[in-house]
Amino acid sequence: MKRSTLSKLALTLVAAFVFVGANAQTPVQYTQDQTETIVQTEGISFRLYVTPDPLYSPNYTATGALGANSRWTFTIPGGLTASAPVVSGTAVAQNWVEITSPVASGTDYAVSVIESNTAFACTDAGITTNISVIAAPTAAITTTPGAAWTQVGALKEYYLCAAAADAIAVPQLDITYTEDAKRVANAYDYILGVTVAGYDVNDTEIVAPADVTATFGKSAMQAIADYDASPIAYSTANTMSLLTDGGGALVRTKYVFTLSDISSKTSYLSYFRANTGFTPSVATNYYAVAGQTVTFWLNPAPVTGPIYHIPNNYTF
Repeated sequence: MKRSTLSKLALTLVAAFVFVGANAQTPVQYTQDQTETIVQTEGISFRLYVTPDPLYSPNYTATGALGANSRWTFTIPGGLTASAPVVSGTAVAQNWVEITSPVASGTDYAVSVIESNTAFACTDAGITTNISVIAAPTAAITTTPGAAWTQVGALKEYYLCAAAADAIAVPQLDITYTEDAKRVANAYDYILGVTVAGYDVNDTEIVAPADVTATFGKSAMQAIADYDASPIAYSTANTMSLLTDGGGALVRTKYVFTLSDISSKTSYLSYFRANTGFTPSVATNYYAVAGQTVTFWLNPAPVTGPIYHIPNNYTF
């Protein structure tokens, strides 16, 4: 009986392995757990390895060398694309397949493989592994700032009257993620940018926007072990205050909190699988988010002026 097994990807982040052509050994990051359905984010490539039968590839474990007559026939379903030289249903002298740009599907994909040998015709039934390809995560940012704040229409925009000396607490922001239930974990991270600018009563910019992310936001992803469950509550101890124009006069002050990028444990794992050196760049392992902002306006409280009247000693 043939003893080949289709190797699946593991979560363990260990030392890097360099892939070298068709004779590459199975990287140590992989597992041969046949009970696990692989979960992969759409559009992110990944590899599958098959352990060669040691009778016909005796040097594989030591050197990665495949038997001269050993061949593998992969069956790749629609929605998954195998990179060359693998062609679905055609024997190839390569014991691994790279799946590129997998398409999300409501049902699992089944990839199967059979090892054969050009020196004779017999084969076994082969091995099959199941793969769930899910849509990329999405997220929304919201807030419930409290009775002191007034919402501007149906927008996620709020205003509050403030005095020059006021230190205004930033209301809690809630980040809620949406991802397929097949995800590997309820674990997420994000980047939250913040700007502040000054305006007059007609919304004309007086004080140019300044990036205050370092003070009020979150500029980088955490380590994967520190990802949090959705929904994530964000808060900061730093307080907002009114800006002044060049002459020292108070201006309407606008703080904009922008959810710019997100990551899930599933998408991080998927990028890890796609990177042949097993060192996924933090700059590429997340998704840009569009249109997710919360805005807080601080309006200087109107200063009531003196009451004018005709004095009693008015001279006619």
